[in-house]
Amino acid sequence: VPREMIDHKCLKILRAKEWAGLDRLKPVAITNLVADLNTDQAQQLRRSLYQNAITVLRNNEQVLPIRGLDTLRIASLVIGDTLHNAFQHYLHRHARIDDFRCDKVLNTDSMTALLARLKPYDLVIASIHGTSFKVDKEFGIPQVTLEFLRRLGDQQIMAFALFANPYRLSQAYGAQRWGGLVCAYEENDDTQDLVAQALFGAIPANGRSPVTASAYFKQGRGSVIDRTQRMDFALPEADSVATADLARIDDIVRDGLEKRAYPGCQVLVARDGHVLWNKAYGKQTYTGRPVRTDDVYDLASVTKVASTTLAVMRLYDEGRLDLDANLGTYLKDLASMHPAHAGLKLRDILTHQAGLVAFVPYHGKLVRNGKPRADVFASAPDAEHTVRVSDSLYMKPAFQDSLWAAMLAAPVKPRGEYLYSDLDFHFMARVVEAITAIPLNVYVENTFYRPMGLATIGYKPLERVPSDRVVPTEDDRDFRQRLLRGDVHDQGAAILGGVAGHAGLFGNASDLAALLQMLLNGGTYGGTRYLSDSTIATFTKCQFCATSVPTTADNRRGLGWDKPQPAGKPGPACECVSYLSFGHTGFTGTQVWADPLDKTVYVFLSNRVYPSAANKKLVELGIRTRIQEVVHDAVAKRGNVKN
Repeated sequence: VPREMIDHKCLKILRAKEWAGLDRLKPVAITNLVADLNTDQAQQLRRSLYQNAITVLRNNEQVLPIRGLDTLRIASLVIGDTLHNAFQHYLHRHARIDDFRCDKVLNTDSMTALLARLKPYDLVIASIHGTSFKVDKEFGIPQVTLEFLRRLGDQQIMAFALFANPYRLSQAYGAQRWGGLVCAYEENDDTQDLVAQALFGAIPANGRSPVTASAYFKQGRGSVIDRTQRMDFALPEADSVATADLARIDDIVRDGLEKRAYPGCQVLVARDGHVLWNKAYGKQTYTGRPVRTDDVYDLASVTKVASTTLAVMRLYDEGRLDLDANLGTYLKDLASMHPAHAGLKLRDILTHQAGLVAFVPYHGKLVRNGKPRADVFASAPDAEHTVRVSDSLYMKPAFQDSLWAAMLAAPVKPRGEYLYSDLDFHFMARVVEAITAIPLNVYVENTFYRPMGLATIGYKPLERVPSDRVVPTEDDRDFRQRLLRGDVHDQGAAILGGVAGHAGLFGNASDLAALLQMLLNGGTYGGTRYLSDSTIATFTKCQFCATSVPTTADNRRGLGWDKPQPAGKPGPACECVSYLSFGHTGFTGTQVWADPLDKTVYVFLSNRVYPSAANKKLVELGIRTRIQEVVHDAVAKRGNVKN
């Protein structure tokens, strides 16, 4: 190489350095450099860039966004990663899905066997993981993997998520026949989360391919997926809320953990349909494994609103239920033998002023010498003992009728005085079942939970959720003589086999948030209408308040829903919420609350009754309302996020 050329090139570089000011460069301070580069705002920018890059390269017959969740059987197949990986975890937030996995390299017999296992499903969501940026390594996707995907796509409807370089599609023969193909270009926690949301329409996808991968996948290609009004999962900064303002939740939760108010909990905060905070804290038990966001809690009295009240709202919406009708209108057998009950008005029952007692401790009659009666229970189900009351404890069904008789034998006081009662919702569950001729658990499952894509919520959790994901409640020494895990804590609901109008529902925070968001949406979710906005307004307003601002003399309740207590008096919610807000609390340490004024949803789930229901620290420390104050303070400061 000539000396003159070397001098010329070197001088060119030196001049560029001088132009850039490198001769006057001061060393960069690297103290806290990682934190300085990874601010909350920077994290949001990064996530936004990933979201806007998501490209739908194929959408045959509008497979995406995935709809019809009440009828579709969906499988997730991860290729080259462990079962229940991050992508599958994120998919489960949007629907009930069966998980599968396989290696990238499959022989013919393994392919055939796996295809046979997947064939019964209406839709398979396939994804490849552990990819590479190296061309000579086939971008981490062997040709045999693409061959398997070709066979899978030819067999049934498939949506494929590619977390890799789109150039690998140049040899994806048959890809033009796949139902859906979504490219995220990189594999990390953000892209897996965002692709899962895009597949179900929780977020839009409108990216365009920056390259031509093949004659079929050309530069600029990309279909648009619009958002379908499902809740999305975002960082607080995406909604102009500061993460630092919500971080005070951590301090309050830790205070409760340190003082043993509960072993662990879930906290969810959403605003305007965006989940901004969804965290699990502590452990399932004080010595158990850490709580996860997909763990399931006994919701206790939240059942009253998340099951029975929703069912009543739907029947009212359809004109099949009259709020001012008498109980005997629907429960015909009450008229002759129980006229006092037959004359109770549904509006009074739903607002806890019908005159019914708080509860009937009938379970005490089923215990003798501190143990479940041998003439009532057996340790395993048989022809006589068909009702599961708890693990290894099965009851004769005749005693369910005895519970019902005991409730009808309880005195009925004059209407008008507010008294919170479980019996109210025992009766309302019977009304729902009388009108629909369907068990309550089946009705709410088919009407709300499955169509909305709620993966965890429902009665009898052990029938659909692994037992290790069901958080234990009380070590019941008074009735069942065992730790309760997956069997309802409430004794009356347990006698009814785990399905009751006042208790028995299990679920996680995100499923409950979706139900509340549906109500804040005016009754729609995911593009489907479940309730009318007028019905929601009717049920969530105070029924017997003299003015829009209730006084201490008023019954504060809505229809099924609880409402804020008047100022200066302890209630279920903090004084920071509006009087438009509504929600409910549960005995096991749960709370749900929605406020239409600032469009917030707040969910707190715990098992404060573990190991004993005598633990009152959750209420004494005001944990739930203190967190609620943080939420509303943070939302009130929206727009003050600094970039």
